[in-house]
Amino acid sequence: MATRKTKSNSAKRSPKSGGKKSHKKNPKTFVADPKSALRVEEAAHKSTLGRNAIYREIREGRLKIAKVGRRTIIPVAEFNRWLQLITRGSN
Repeated sequence: MATRKTKSNSAKRSPKSGGKKSHKKNPKTFVADPKSALRVEEAAHKSTLGRNAIYREIREGRLKIAKVGRRTIIPVAEFNRWLQLITRGSN
């Protein structure tokens, strides 16, 4: 009985993606201006504080956030307001 050759799974994938499957969401979804909000990690990096310090500021009500699903985002205008507030307080 002859053995049939089958194509491997990697042959079915696009060569542009390096063999990885694409996990793109619906391309018609609205995407906000990338500078309109920050993730907690981005806010921590920009302020040179840690994530825990950012979450403490949120918990104590000094930094306002918005929740989108499970994601916590900080509007850039709010982040700038908060940053000015904490830098004025340290002088």
